[in-house]
Amino acid sequence: GGSLEEAMSSPAHVHVSQGSSSSAHARARAPSPLSLSFGRMGSPTVLLVLLIFATMYCIICLDVVNPWLGGYQTAQGCFHLLTFTLLMSMALISYALTVTRDPGPVPAYDGLGSQPNDGLGDAECGDVDAGVKAKTTAVHVEVKRKGNGTAPRFCSKCLAYKPPRTHHCRQCRRCVLKMDHHCVWVANCVGHGNQKAFFLFLFYTTLSLVYALYLLISFGIDMLHQQAETKTSSFQSHRAPLPSIARPCFAGALLLPLSMGVGSLFAWHTRLVATNQTTIETYEGVRVRKTLASGET
Repeated sequence: GGSLEEAMSSPAHVHVSQGSSSSAHARARAPSPLSLSFGRMGSPTVLLVLLIFATMYCIICLDVVNPWLGGYQTAQGCFHLLTFTLLMSMALISYALTVTRDPGPVPAYDGLGSQPNDGLGDAECGDVDAGVKAKTTAVHVEVKRKGNGTAPRFCSKCLAYKPPRTHHCRQCRRCVLKMDHHCVWVANCVGHGNQKAFFLFLFYTTLSLVYALYLLISFGIDMLHQQAETKTSSFQSHRAPLPSIARPCFAGALLLPLSMGVGSLFAWHTRLVATNQTTIETYEGVRVRKTLASGET
């Protein structure tokens, strides 16, 4: 009985218990993933993006395709409406998945030595004992680039090990696996869990914006041709009503910069996907091929 009590009160056991309880308290303080997902849908930036989508769709369908091609009453109008609706629907579905999905849950590890070594860590990550590294075979850990270069990375904020390509997001207050960046327009991080949805969102949004620009330009050219065929010197007397002209002009002024911005972002992320990098790794000069070469992924 006495030996059992002494073993239970040993420093090593107390150290593990403290680490486990600290991790449990950290998880208890964190809000549930479901509440975070639906909470992000109410973010002002997310609502603004949805408003832009709705505005562009209504203007293109009601003020461009309907008066120009007759909407669903003609084969050409029906084709353009269905195509534009399909592209916008895919963009919105991808956007919703990007906002609501967990950007990158970090695999849990509850082995020995779950507390960082206070004498070696930096502001975000601490080093752990060399003996702990031998016990981390169940989880891939990345050797720190700072410090003594022999201990796995540990996040002192999340009280958890940081696998390769994991970073702590100050806005989300959590570590994200394969974190690319924190995007204010989705009110979420872009990481391993939602990178595909984010890439598809950029892809379908770029197609939607370019297609909308094509419809607007074609509508404007056709309207000018119709005015020229009237053989009148007064364009004002034969033009369409002001509301039907003002809204397409507003849409064109909004579509042009949006197409350039989203298109450039899509090209950037296409390059990142092709080279298997993230935005953070690109700007920090950290290349994932070093991790792949060492056999840690």
